[in-house]
Amino acid sequence: KKAIRTVYDPCCGSGGMLMITKEHITVGLRKNGDLLRPAINEDAEIHLFGQEVNPETWAVSKSDLFMKDPTGRDADNIFYGSTLSNDRHAGKTFDYLIANPPYGKDWKRDQDAVRAEHERGAQRVASAPDFRASAMGSSCSCCTCWRTPRTRRKAARASPSS
Repeated sequence: KKAIRTVYDPCCGSGGMLMITKEHITVGLRKNGDLLRPAINEDAEIHLFGQEVNPETWAVSKSDLFMKDPTGRDADNIFYGSTLSNDRHAGKTFDYLIANPPYGKDWKRDQDAVRAEHERGAQRVASAPDFRASAMGSSCSCCTCWRTPRTRRKAARASPSS
């Protein structure tokens, strides 16, 4: 039976990390045409999901995904908008989450939504039962961060008070 896995990037930019993840799983790691590491599962069916706040990079991401797969399946799963204030994948679960958040980006326009989620104590369950999502405090400017409970406790002790 073919494995079907989902990969989500909440701040996907032009989608490069999503595409590299899919290639790493199904093709392996190559450099200058040489196989450095074999595919994890070349028969796996990988479904990509993402969201991007910048309209130009969002458009690049969608167009690149259309070029990689003319059916448009993955491109249709890339949404425009801020993950912090308008999570377009809310309620969905994913097998894997990757992110390279833009830490230096100003998030003042999302501040009210982030603080409201924090006040509600919102926690969403990811596909693994021991993972939770929580919007980070003032040190983050990017996306919802997924952490194990142990990591979350460490971060809470290290974060500045509100």
